[in-house]
Amino acid sequence: MRTIKFILALLAAAPSAFAALEGSCTVNGVKGVCINTANCKMSAGQSGSANYYSGYCPNDPANVKCCIKKVNYSGRTGTCINVNSGCNGDLFSGQCPGSSNVKLCL
Repeated sequence: MRTIKFILALLAAAPSAFAALEGSCTVNGVKGVCINTANCKMSAGQSGSANYYSGYCPNDPANVKCCIKKVNYSGRTGTCINVNSGCNGDLFSGQCPGSSNVKLCL
């Protein structure tokens, strides 16, 4: 019985340990997304910049950092954000790493 309670306690705690994955982060006033550093890069054919910063995604594993990805798109420059963090412009899919919750805000 103790084993079952222990396992249930671990399962209940696990989601909160990684709750910020693809969550919002902000570095020097610029919104970003907490993602795996291997995915914080420009895709083929894109122009702009992609940089990651330590210390802004404290609930995630060491390889997850705040990615500030700026993409030149349709003559404007936008930033990849979690759509739940709010965008004062238009959102575009297919330009940012991550799930459908991460989009380019122009």
